[in-house]
Amino acid sequence: AGASAIAGQKPVIFPEDDEIAVSNVALFPNPATDFVQISNTNDETVQLVVFYDSQGRICKQTHPLEQIVVTSDLLPGVYTVETRLTSRSIFQSLVIR
Repeated sequence: AGASAIAGQKPVIFPEDDEIAVSNVALFPNPATDFVQISNTNDETVQLVVFYDSQGRICKQTHPLEQIVVTSDLLPGVYTVETRLTSRSIFQSLVIR
């Protein structure tokens, strides 16, 4: 990744092409209640989806057959969702109401 800096300011990082692809996985709706849909425009397959609570404990994990994961069994709160792809994991925040 390249960087540019101005005195007194934090550097701006420009991602490499493979880092941009990470943002091609989206969870919606956010906030969610009964389900969350995974939008994956990468060439990699979603292998596993793991929901962690604010203490880092695993609350739910599933191998989604579809791009929808039921979340009605989770308590309201903020979760970190790990989407495991074929060669990497992507972590995102998700609010459950």
